[in-house]
Amino acid sequence: MSIPKPTISPLVVTDLPILAQFLFTSQLSQPTNQFLFSNWPNEAAQIALYTTGMEKSFADPLVEMYKATDTTSGEIVATLILTRSKPPAAPVAAPIAETAAVSNAGTTPPTGVIPAFHAVLKRMLADVQKRMDGVDHFVLSSIFVKPLSRHEGLGSRLVQLCVDKARIAGLPLFLASVPSALGFYQKLGFVETGHAEVDLSTWGPKYGGFGVYRLSGMLKND
Repeated sequence: MSIPKPTISPLVVTDLPILAQFLFTSQLSQPTNQFLFSNWPNEAAQIALYTTGMEKSFADPLVEMYKATDTTSGEIVATLILTRSKPPAAPVAAPIAETAAVSNAGTTPPTGVIPAFHAVLKRMLADVQKRMDGVDHFVLSSIFVKPLSRHEGLGSRLVQLCVDKARIAGLPLFLASVPSALGFYQKLGFVETGHAEVDLSTWGPKYGGFGVYRLSGMLKND
């Protein structure tokens, strides 16, 4: 007997705490996270920041948010955020969870965010997005699948949902990929459009094992 696939449906406001927790969890896997927040991991500050940002997203008609729910347990096992970016407005949403703190923070870094490293990530994000300046497009802003639900095709299903929506609208689909997800997106047909880098060894302790971190712009234009 085959196991039923998780169902995909729109997120609702009552799902916000789960979404914020997912964003926090995905952030912790990125080496840049510990340089972005004071008193790291500073869970309270991160959760508060993501909650505020996602509250704004729920009120934004250009943002679509989805969840994948296990049909047996009723548990939310994945989330997805897709944003329409229309010119001349600047990109508004985090291309992926790791940069959520940067995109949602506005001009002034919020409480708990280290200003100097925040500025570095903002420059990186602007660099990888600049090819899309003035172009009407969709942004795959965030995707997260719980570890126990990975390697079952769920992530690919959620990305395909974005691809289909972009294709129907006749628009390109863009995202900014963290290093660990680059191969995943390449297998799904995304092409790298450019990248931005930061040498984390200049921010971390000597001999701490830190190296160059790359954020890659990815485009799918079917």
